[in-house]
Amino acid sequence: MPSRSVSRLSENDICFTEHAKERVRQPIGQLLTGSPEQVASQVKAIIDDLKPAKTIIVGDRSSTSMEGHGVRADIYVVDGRVERRASEAFVAQAADEIRVSNPAGKITREAWSALREALRRKSPVVVRVHGEEDLLTIAAVEAAPQGSLVLYGQPGKGLVAVKVTRQKKKELRDLLRGLVH
Repeated sequence: MPSRSVSRLSENDICFTEHAKERVRQPIGQLLTGSPEQVASQVKAIIDDLKPAKTIIVGDRSSTSMEGHGVRADIYVVDGRVERRASEAFVAQAADEIRVSNPAGKITREAWSALREALRRKSPVVVRVHGEEDLLTIAAVEAAPQGSLVLYGQPGKGLVAVKVTRQKKKELRDLLRGLVH
């Protein structure tokens, strides 16, 4: 269940300024590097250790790579693009699908709602975004239950693993509060 402050934040479309986008371009978790096989092995070790409440992967390349190396998620958030270029549609075995609109540089109320709905479901879910999914990493961490794991790609560097903790949620909530007018 999201906290009261998350509910208030998720009632607004949050627009990111260029300054705010710069702040969130830095990894918000542990940067995993190496070949796709090595990164998948690192992720599997984290999952074995953490036993996450939910595993969420944000991004088409990250979702495709992890799924292809045997890392399964509860939720995949994809937009059909890799580094701003159209990509082959991501398909997860036996997954429900939720479609949502989320323009670049924003986290919309509709996106918050789609993430909350995906988190309630027992079967895997692909949240298919019309627009851009990049900033939904922040919403995923904020909406996910503590003890969850959020994975996302850091272009040109590797994959970031974010362990959802009370402290991580507070950091992101403070960032988001600064963006809501």
